[in-house]
Amino acid sequence: MHRPAIYGLLAFSQYETKDSINALKNIRVYFATQNPKRLFAKDYQYYAQIMMQNGKADSASYYFNKAVTSDSTQNKSDIYRDIANNFKEGKNYGMSAEWYDKLIKAYPETQPVDYFWRGAMYFYAKDYPAAGKAFEEMETKYPNEPSATYWRGRVAAAIDNEGKEGTAVPFFTKWLDKIGPASDKKKDMQIAYEYLALYYYNKNDKENLKKYEDLILNIDPNDDLVKQLKEAEKAASAPKKPAARKK
Repeated sequence: MHRPAIYGLLAFSQYETKDSINALKNIRVYFATQNPKRLFAKDYQYYAQIMMQNGKADSASYYFNKAVTSDSTQNKSDIYRDIANNFKEGKNYGMSAEWYDKLIKAYPETQPVDYFWRGAMYFYAKDYPAAGKAFEEMETKYPNEPSATYWRGRVAAAIDNEGKEGTAVPFFTKWLDKIGPASDKKKDMQIAYEYLALYYYNKNDKENLKKYEDLILNIDPNDDLVKQLKEAEKAASAPKKPAARKK
């Protein structure tokens, strides 16, 4: 085995064992000594992954881009997806979203899960406008995927986090109608019910408030939000004490 390849294998082995400092040192030696004509897309991708492991996201982006341009395959969707997943695993959600976006723009007919992860990564990066647009595009392209509607509700609820505007109401109610009350997505249903309960509490709509409180308690009898809402209702309906007479 020629000498540069040894450094490449060593770097990859150290990357796998999370010895990031030595992995970076050896991948640099590998790139410095290897014939440039023998550097392939996977080499650049490994370099980028090692950069990610060392917290160098900008440098990682540079080498990921080199990996894409070096990839000789006609359909590059797999490498786009791999790169997006690398950033996702590194909890760099904004960059992950950008790579899922590149994937979708290059291959609009890609699988629905790529559309989902693009929106989810924007959501976790707290780029709510981009997340909302991404899930809207997913819902339009894949109308039979209920998750797009649910996540449009999650985005709207994150913006209207006090439940005063009701912007998430149409998305959550549409999603709940789609999946039906017997769905096994209980945690997601609880999140939707909690937003709806909070909204109807703010609207002083006692009938709908009780409806959603009961639905929440059927999933989690110890739900904290329901406890808080019931305590607030109790405090609001308690008779007010007369003001103390001044002496």
